[in-house]
Amino acid sequence: MILYRPPSSSFASSFLPPQPLPIIMTENMKQVGNRDARNSKDAEPSANPPSYEYATGVGNRDARNSKDAEPSANPPSYEYATGGQAPVNKSLNNSAAASAAPKLGPSLPYAPTSGPPAGPSGSNVYCYQHPVSGHVITTSLPPDHPEMICLQAGSHIRSTRFGLLGVLAAVFWFPLGIGRDSRASPLERRKRSRKLNPAQKKLFRKLLDVLGEIIDDKGHFSTDDDAISAILEDTDTESESEEKKGVYIEDAREASRQPPFLQGGKANEIKEASEETKNILHFRELCESHGQLTDQIRGSLNALGGGGRTAKALERMRATIDGIKTCFIVDGEKIQRLDTSTFKTSLDACRDAASEVMEAFKELGVYNKVLFDILGKIKDQLQVFVYRLTPIMAAYSTCYADQYLDDVFEPLVKYFDSLINELTNIADKEIAAIRQTQDFRSQRYLNLTTVATFLSSVTVSTLQITADDGVSSLASVTNTLWLISLVFSTASAVYTLLMMTWRQSSVCQPNLALPSFLDIWFRNGPMYALIVAVMTFSIGSCLLAFHIADEQGVLVSAVVPTAFAGIHAYGIFIFSVWFLLEQWKDKHTESWRRINDVYLGPFKKSVKYGTEMIKEYGGQVTRQIKKMRTATRNWCASLWSRMVVLPSADAAEFDVEPGFVFDSFNALAPESPSSVSERTGEESDVPGSVQADTVQAIPEGIPDAAEEEAKYIPFESLLHFSPDGFLLACAHGNNVTIYEVEDKFNVLTIITTPLGDQVKQISWNPGTYGNRYWNRHNDLASDLLVRSSESVSSWSIRKSENTKLKSSLLGVLKEAVLFVRWTGIEDAGVEGFVCSSNTTVRLFNAKCEELRSFEIAKMREISRVSHALLFRNRYLICLTDDRDHSFDCLLIVDPSRDTVQSTCPVRLGHSSMSVSSDSKKILLHGSNAGVQIAELSISESGEDLSITEDYLLWDRTYFDEEMTQPEGTAAFHGADDKMIIGYSANEVVVLYRWPYNFSALHIFSTPTTDAILEIPMSFTVNRGPGSDPYMLAFSDECGSVMIWSIQSNTQLSECPSARSFTVHDRRNGRKQDPTIRTGKFLLLNPPTSS
Repeated sequence: MILYRPPSSSFASSFLPPQPLPIIMTENMKQVGNRDARNSKDAEPSANPPSYEYATGVGNRDARNSKDAEPSANPPSYEYATGGQAPVNKSLNNSAAASAAPKLGPSLPYAPTSGPPAGPSGSNVYCYQHPVSGHVITTSLPPDHPEMICLQAGSHIRSTRFGLLGVLAAVFWFPLGIGRDSRASPLERRKRSRKLNPAQKKLFRKLLDVLGEIIDDKGHFSTDDDAISAILEDTDTESESEEKKGVYIEDAREASRQPPFLQGGKANEIKEASEETKNILHFRELCESHGQLTDQIRGSLNALGGGGRTAKALERMRATIDGIKTCFIVDGEKIQRLDTSTFKTSLDACRDAASEVMEAFKELGVYNKVLFDILGKIKDQLQVFVYRLTPIMAAYSTCYADQYLDDVFEPLVKYFDSLINELTNIADKEIAAIRQTQDFRSQRYLNLTTVATFLSSVTVSTLQITADDGVSSLASVTNTLWLISLVFSTASAVYTLLMMTWRQSSVCQPNLALPSFLDIWFRNGPMYALIVAVMTFSIGSCLLAFHIADEQGVLVSAVVPTAFAGIHAYGIFIFSVWFLLEQWKDKHTESWRRINDVYLGPFKKSVKYGTEMIKEYGGQVTRQIKKMRTATRNWCASLWSRMVVLPSADAAEFDVEPGFVFDSFNALAPESPSSVSERTGEESDVPGSVQADTVQAIPEGIPDAAEEEAKYIPFESLLHFSPDGFLLACAHGNNVTIYEVEDKFNVLTIITTPLGDQVKQISWNPGTYGNRYWNRHNDLASDLLVRSSESVSSWSIRKSENTKLKSSLLGVLKEAVLFVRWTGIEDAGVEGFVCSSNTTVRLFNAKCEELRSFEIAKMREISRVSHALLFRNRYLICLTDDRDHSFDCLLIVDPSRDTVQSTCPVRLGHSSMSVSSDSKKILLHGSNAGVQIAELSISESGEDLSITEDYLLWDRTYFDEEMTQPEGTAAFHGADDKMIIGYSANEVVVLYRWPYNFSALHIFSTPTTDAILEIPMSFTVNRGPGSDPYMLAFSDECGSVMIWSIQSNTQLSECPSARSFTVHDRRNGRKQDPTIRTGKFLLLNPPTSS
């Protein structure tokens, strides 16, 4: 094994590994004592180990004066003693020395140069011979060195790697008495030593002289073959042949290069050079990639403006990296050695090149932080590289490329790899961005050149007008101004061309090459020259106008062009000043902020206050005009509703198939209020729309209502499709039948009211579709609200793929109410319903538990609340019977403030109210004259809610599309509730909302009497996602249901009971011929009779 000595200086210890001393311990170097050397593996130190003497001095002086001794020209040699014998001086012949010198392995990190000669200024050389193997050991360590003490005493530690551990071993072994026997006097050592003959002494002195010449102060041999040969020839040319000298030189070189690692007497196998230098090999590959990438970037940079310096900097960095690459001596694919003579110069040049690349990229306008960080790390790593290899490069001309040097290269290779990646990004993206930016700048100067050239040509053309007129002073001044304009326009064009050419060249850019004032003039000179040219040309043109007007005697021909020129000059001046101000604000942000806060802030506030006052006054005027217009429209509508004459039932036209005669019936004839009360009670309901329930009621307390306006039997809300379109609920008596909307419309279940009272209204919860539950054809889920004459019940309807439909009662409210309406989380904060009892509106959850109540009579004198709904979880919209007026009123109440936000009188009467949350509209229906639409509008602050009225008069629609006798129902329909669909007089009318009016989209009727119920009482539309475009349903008092499928026959195609019928579709008015379609209808008998 090899013992290591720690470096002598802190600098070397920071960057260099522990340097092995050329102390050779062969397999025969074993512990010696009283046992035989052959059993040294098992030997243990005895209690009284033998004493050994060692040399404490050099030369011919006594060992007692070793501290003051100076090395002699021929230092003595020593050999290891065995069996108690002390080492003695011994001379060896040349052949013995040559055979004793072992072949050493490559473990040193560098090869030594020729060292200083021995002497006063050189190092002391000691030679030792192993007593068994005869191997010669040469070292600069004296025999009193701790490592040599341990070695001579046979107490070396087999696993010792660093010299410090050897010192510690010596310190711990000496107290035990080991090695003290060897400290005998010089006389005793001479007695126990063997005598040398004169020939051996002469040869040994010559060997020491040669070693003193070729070994440096660190004990390393020189690699200079010529120097060693010259020394040997001068020493003894007669006794050594050329062959022996070559062997000796090679042995000396190998001994210095390849000291073997011995562990347990066996040498470790040495790794291949390619495995130990993988980072160096990768570095050489990166050098090749860097060269190719540099060529690509240089070609792109030479085409950019100002890219010449960057291209040269990259080329220089490539050259320096290639210089580092060429410092390695390569044998085939293996890196053998590193030439340290030029390596430091290459590293310093690469650092300078990296700095120049950074500066060049900054000059080009590329501030790539990643690239700059990588270049900075490369510079730092190169500096560390120089520090770590400085001792080696100072002492040796070459060093071996082994694992140590490869480890030093590892961080440098990592940074070079990152550099190549970033340069690739620059070549792919950033250079293209720079080129695009420079093209944009060049386009600016190109535009200036175009304008300047155009102005020059125009000026030359206009000079011909006044060039020959030399009498008038105006003509002379005009010519002077135009000539000035021609000069400045030409100068602007030339300046621009020169600036564009310079900026597109690869040389240093003007902003870096020119002084600041010249750069400003060179950059802005073309614009200034063009401005002067335009001004002088414009003034000359105005003077020419006056000159022509003076000759013609018409002053207007001069004043008008001059006025227009002044207007344009003023506008150009304003915009120019504004542009310059914005530039100044961008450059002096803090100054502008102070000016704005101190001077302009109060002025802006006063201007803003005045503007708001003007807007408020204008808004008040606009609102007054709107109120006057609305009042006028309402008065006209009310007057028209009293003057309109409804056609009789006999005059109603029905579509009849040719040759078919049937008895007409008047199912919708007007009745007196008493008959209506007897048949429907105090309140009556009509079906709701698909998206929002439609509830009807006939108000009480209005005497002689039939005298003012004919009241018709309103439809009741006893038939309703579920929001998903998969279920249909039909009420009759005290039962509610639920059908599955399929081809056969099978009955799924029948619900009976908890108190057995008659059903007045049913309503599906619109919030259970697309919000709470996942719906598909086999998995159905929804909630149903049933209002009867004495109670309100809430039901949960569920059906999965493998189970039957189940209905469970969620809650019961045992009291009579006027209406019920579902409300969602968005509008009420909880999923439930609202209902009213006289003047009180109450909010319940789905389990019929009361949450809140609102007393409307405290805010306004009313008789009762017939309909109500919550809007945006804050506002309460109520349809009331107003005591102060003879008509009903629509109120918007804010319960949190106990105030009425807005009111809207009901002009045309009503029996139903439909609400659209999507379009924020309320539809009031039930009059024979038309419907009233109230649109809700919320202020920007969200605090105020107002109503805008609109009316749809049936006999005033376009193309004679009025609905005759609209007693059935009307509700919102379609996407975003842009349609109104209603049923009356055996006609289904679909009106579409255009920007300024409603117009009929379809008027469906049928001459097939089998498809018409005799007296329909409820009407609803299926708006489910999988339903036909128009699937309609009608029901009567007995519970019979008629299903229409118009425009598509898919859902009723496989039903054996469904039959076809003829549908007339009038899209251009009743007076036009209808479009004939074919539909399907299905009659569902009541469950009790089916």
